[in-house]
Amino acid sequence: MDYYEKLSVELIMLNNPFLNDIRHLIEDEKQGLSIYQIIHKLSFNAFSIWSENADLKLYQQNFLVMNALFQLRDAFEDMHLEISPLNIRLVKIVPSHKSNKLSIHSEDELANYYLDWNNYNQTTASDVRKLINAFWQELQNDDLDSAYQALGIQKQSNWKEVKAQYQRLANRHHPDKGGNDKAFARIQQAYQAIKKRTFF
Repeated sequence: MDYYEKLSVELIMLNNPFLNDIRHLIEDEKQGLSIYQIIHKLSFNAFSIWSENADLKLYQQNFLVMNALFQLRDAFEDMHLEISPLNIRLVKIVPSHKSNKLSIHSEDELANYYLDWNNYNQTTASDVRKLINAFWQELQNDDLDSAYQALGIQKQSNWKEVKAQYQRLANRHHPDKGGNDKAFARIQQAYQAIKKRTFF
């Protein structure tokens, strides 16, 4: 019996026309694929179903891939579908864990999001812009936390304390004074990150 016949009726959803093509790719690419590679291999840009807004178009393409992946996640016998943005691949599962597969995934918030078609249909370009801004804001906050840690000071430190700590560490780690190049570069990057993103 070929794999089309093995697919359950629930998995063949007409509202995701890429389901079977994505399954083909997953089975053929043993080393795994990224979401970008899937979008590229399926020539998504050749289809006219996307928004004209570039951000919303990218969101829609990503959503359809993730939706298909979460539909297919438990469709492979003795295999587990690992899903991450940079590596989607089939991995052989240990038989003793097979019975737990569905319960492990049942409360997965990411799966719930991508399996809910309302999120695809109701998301606007403005919503996507907010998601992107929130992502970058979170990334900047993480970078700022790392910068304070690199300087070995509290995030509540004032500008005078930041500058004084930077000067102490820069003097200690400066290559001309026998310090470490990488440590000195990290201190400089941390100082500039705090200077750029913090108002004193």
